[in-house]
Amino acid sequence: MEVRFTLTMEDAVVEGQKIDRVIIDWIDETSYDSLLEISHDWLTTRESLAGKMHGLENVREMSLAMEAT
Repeated sequence: MEVRFTLTMEDAVVEGQKIDRVIIDWIDETSYDSLLEISHDWLTTRESLAGKMHGLENVREMSLAMEAT
């Protein structure tokens, strides 16, 4: 299935620079099982996502929206 992902970060600090809002939006083909896995990972370890983003030092709030298209 085709899914639209929207990652929103509020009050991010990237390489020492404060950014009020960052929105990353993409569409990807994924299976229902993969979508469940992504949802589970997001709910249990979303802080680890921030740790994987090069240059991201801090973020106050993050949200991930997933919508079948």
